[in-house]
Amino acid sequence: MGNTINRGRRNFIKSSAATAVGVTLGGGLFDRLIAGTADWTNGMQINPDIDNLRVVYARDPRMITIADTTPVATFLKQYCLTPATQLQNQVTYTDKALVQQYMDWMAYTLVAPKYPNATAKSAWAKIFRTSKPWASTRVAIKLNARILEFYPKLAIIDKVCRELIALGVQPANIVIYDMEPDDRPVKILNFMKSKVGTDLPSGIQISHGNDLLGGSTSTDVPGIGGNGCTADIAQGKIDILINIARNQEHSPEWGQATICMKNHFGTFDPIHTDQTVLVNMHKANAIIGGTPPRQQLCIVDSLVGSGQTISASLTPPDQRLNMLVMGTCGPIVDYQVIDKIRRTMPGANPDMDRVNDFAVMLGYTTSDPKWVQALQPPSTGVSEAQRFHGGSLITLRAAGASRPSFVNLELPATGEVVQVRILTMAGRFVRNFNIVPGSQTTVTWDGRSENGVRLPAGTYAVHVHCGGRQAGGAISLS
Repeated sequence: MGNTINRGRRNFIKSSAATAVGVTLGGGLFDRLIAGTADWTNGMQINPDIDNLRVVYARDPRMITIADTTPVATFLKQYCLTPATQLQNQVTYTDKALVQQYMDWMAYTLVAPKYPNATAKSAWAKIFRTSKPWASTRVAIKLNARILEFYPKLAIIDKVCRELIALGVQPANIVIYDMEPDDRPVKILNFMKSKVGTDLPSGIQISHGNDLLGGSTSTDVPGIGGNGCTADIAQGKIDILINIARNQEHSPEWGQATICMKNHFGTFDPIHTDQTVLVNMHKANAIIGGTPPRQQLCIVDSLVGSGQTISASLTPPDQRLNMLVMGTCGPIVDYQVIDKIRRTMPGANPDMDRVNDFAVMLGYTTSDPKWVQALQPPSTGVSEAQRFHGGSLITLRAAGASRPSFVNLELPATGEVVQVRILTMAGRFVRNFNIVPGSQTTVTWDGRSENGVRLPAGTYAVHVHCGGRQAGGAISLS
């Protein structure tokens, strides 16, 4: 009898809480919350609408307005290294509108397998979740802001803040922070503070260390025990945690890279041992606890990166990469950035035995993560697509569809063949078209596979490749 009553009370609380906030709670997650523990357990899903293993990227040299043909040394001096203007240059030479457009597409691509007809606006609403009214929801944005030549771009931070504010988060409840034992992050954070109201939304808070986040307290880290941590995060007073990192080299014990997980060495007291510390910090209640889980989005600013593998922990950028990366699970995002980007960078030599643990320690295999190109939502109209300067529009028409879709790609002047590949949202190949720019700018798809089989109605991914450039979109088949 008592057990029945207890189960009924638990189910009533669970049902009432979920109904009140409009969030579906997995039974396992709810049980861990009731029991007072919410560390990572294998199989846990951070967001029910987004696969933990799905990592989305966008690559476009136009996100930086200095010509892609500029010699790397000249580019780095203009963009990053001029001492008097190095902080401002990274704002001046970033195409803010283009960066934020790609972020919309990346948000759509994260949710597209479950919501193929989502808009960018509805996609952001699926990414960020809260158990409170939006007006009382508190957000912390952790930056990796240690190198003056090499900090996360204001365009990225601004976009995240504006999407949160559009959902109803009060600007004063958004705190941007980093914590390092020297004056470099202070200079960067002071610079960002000077941009509040212009390049960043009015009213948001910039915290030097954890000054605006309750100071520090001790919290448990799996496999480690008690460790210092930003108090408001450790105590669950932050509802949404966002991780914005750089693509940077680091010392061998971290797999020779600093990305999202090591970014939290500014949230916790650093423990310098090996890669297992990085993953265990991510698995801690402070980061992944809460209902919904606290850390909900990880972004890697990979427009430039450092590829040199040296012992120094502060290496300015030495390469132009022209990429943004986004996902929900920090270790998987880091694994993919290292596996798909850093391994191809001259001078980089990641220790993949250590990096593989990023996936394995969460119960995955190294073949599980999905590396997905950002797709233009099918709702993208021609006027929106044409906002991309210097690119060409490819029109996609599908049998029975009431309206076309569009993909924009900067085509080379050589007249190379453009490959248009159609795939399911799960990534299965469906159909290939080859077109020559100038002779044909419209692809008409009859809704059949390469083998002539009529495919079911729905939304399909489109990948366009030409001359080393690539773009993505989505097309609806009626």
